[in-house]
Amino acid sequence: MVADSEASLDHPTVEAFIQALAVRDFVALEACLAPDVAFRALLPGGVVEVGTDKEAADVLEHWFGVYDRFRLVGFDTSYLGNMIRIGYRVEGHADEDWWEVEQQAYCEAVDDRFVRVNLVCSGVYDRDPPDWA
Repeated sequence: MVADSEASLDHPTVEAFIQALAVRDFVALEACLAPDVAFRALLPGGVVEVGTDKEAADVLEHWFGVYDRFRLVGFDTSYLGNMIRIGYRVEGHADEDWWEVEQQAYCEAVDDRFVRVNLVCSGVYDRDPPDWA
């Protein structure tokens, strides 16, 4: 599931988010988000901004659901003020090519759900097949 990672924060929503991302369980990812989540993502091509858990889960599925092979290869977490930082790197295979991407999500949690997610994406980069392929 996860090749290399630092210890996760002892926070149930962080753990649920990482586990759901690792297996691309978009229903479980949606369950990590408040119904009226403020989800903003800065991508190399622009900004994505949505305001519901379903819309945010759909964005994540659009990004990560396309791979026929996928692996969360590392993550780390920390606090930044009252925000939770979740950094992760994924590798995937789609359309006969291998890709990798990193994202940093800064999340505010209330009642074990993220009410705000500010995400920065590295972009998607070509790569050679990974060792696990």
